Amino acid sequence: MTEQSALRGLKNQDTDALAWLIDRYTPYVCAILRRILPGAPEADLEEVASDVFFALWTHAQQVRPEAFRGYLGAIARNKAKNRARSQRQTIPLDEDLLLISPATPEGIVAEKERDQLLRQAVLAMGHPDR
Repeated sequence: MTEQSALRGLKNQDTDALAWLIDRYTPYVCAILRRILPGAPEADLEEVASDVFFALWTHAQQVRPEAFRGYLGAIARNKAKNRARSQRQTIPLDEDLLLISPATPEGIVAEKERDQLLRQAVLAMGHPDR
């Protein structure tokens, strides 16, 4: 089977054509997935690759033979980025780490008093220490 006949078969919903494309382009798709999802388990890569070929199957009518490789690469890239976004973990903040703004009236007055005392102490020093 040639690539042209496989693409024609894909548009006609021929499962043999899809199987041929999967056999031929799985290394290409997996290379893209590994670049975007470094360190992902092999099972996850296989699942995303399956999603890529399923998307190819469902959108077979949109495939242009002259741009097939780029189209397949774009599907793989987008599926990998979607997977990366969905697996991004959020780390909840502990309540101890939450900072409360010291911009209360008392805090502002205390900070001004500290600044004034520090300035007076520095000015009271001699020339080399100042």
